[in-house]
Amino acid sequence: MHMVTMALFNLVRRPIRSLLTLLGMAAAMAGFVAMIGLSQGLERAWKNHFEIRGTDLLVFQKGAVEIFTTQIDARYGQTIAEIAGVKEVSGELADILLLEGRITTLAVGWPVESHLWKTVRLLEGRLPTETGEEAVLLGQSAAVALGKKPGDALFIRKRSLPVAGVIRQSGVIGSHSLILPLPTLQAINQHPGKVTVFHVQVQEPRTPEKIAEVRKRLQAALPDLTVMESAAVVENDWVLRLFRAVSWSISVLAVVIALIIMLNTLLMMVMEQTREIGVLGAVGWSEGRVVGYVLLQGLILALGGGICGVLLGGGGLRWLTSFPQVGGLIEGRLSPSLLGEALLAVFLLGGLGSLYPAWRASRLNIVDALRYE
Repeated sequence: MHMVTMALFNLVRRPIRSLLTLLGMAAAMAGFVAMIGLSQGLERAWKNHFEIRGTDLLVFQKGAVEIFTTQIDARYGQTIAEIAGVKEVSGELADILLLEGRITTLAVGWPVESHLWKTVRLLEGRLPTETGEEAVLLGQSAAVALGKKPGDALFIRKRSLPVAGVIRQSGVIGSHSLILPLPTLQAINQHPGKVTVFHVQVQEPRTPEKIAEVRKRLQAALPDLTVMESAAVVENDWVLRLFRAVSWSISVLAVVIALIIMLNTLLMMVMEQTREIGVLGAVGWSEGRVVGYVLLQGLILALGGGICGVLLGGGGLRWLTSFPQVGGLIEGRLSPSLLGEALLAVFLLGGLGSLYPAWRASRLNIVDALRYE
């Protein structure tokens, strides 16, 4: 009988225990995939938010823990524009809002003359800058969720504003976004003359060396502010780093629990198969082959639980991000890197969880094993 067939037969022979072990592994892997997926989805969403604006550098308050909770003087924009190598600069006031008690969205306000208005793709209606009115642009997903179209009224913190247009933007934040003229959002938030961050686009060629050079000039001219490349802002954001650390901590704990489940199951299997292992040794099986036999059972359980866990975790991630309170800020898809990490975790679980039971099985005395009842 082939070793794989024997391993499968022994697992099927105890269906309830094998199934419970597989379910435990699946639950642990689902938690791993869902938590890491949420963390990566949040980071991807924010990176994409800056990339679609063509932003090379961001200027914000120095020492800020979370840039979206700070405000700086909008007059810094003039100083930034005068720095050699700067092509475009625009202030942005940002806030996270719960619209009509239904969806969470990132609301941003831009100056009427900002180059950022050129980055939006209008599906319906018009830009507020065309008429100078106090109106809003809604991302396509936000418009659908709220049932709004151009001309409808949208209530923002007890203030009614007309929907000027509906836009299509890539990424979940863009598709759920709310864009207003800067003075309008400043009035709503009661932050006159303030912005959250400055978007800076450098002159061509926009090479990494050129961007780094302009960043140094800006930092020298603005010692009271922080100048950072947009990708680095996301990577170093304190809130994202905290969420990343919490996600990994919970995921590692889930993997450790799965490892204990695997170890317990295989030790029980080795005890129950003591006589069979003795027979295998008596007919010529080497210690290495016995080790491989037990390891194979562990890998089969880990692989089965891992596949189920990835499917459950991916489904759970999509389910969580389908809620309007979450979906507007986090991308609900599995990245290739996460699938690779999950696969690595599966084989580590199968291997590490099987090592001690396999070693113990290989050290059984054949005569004592044959006498075992």
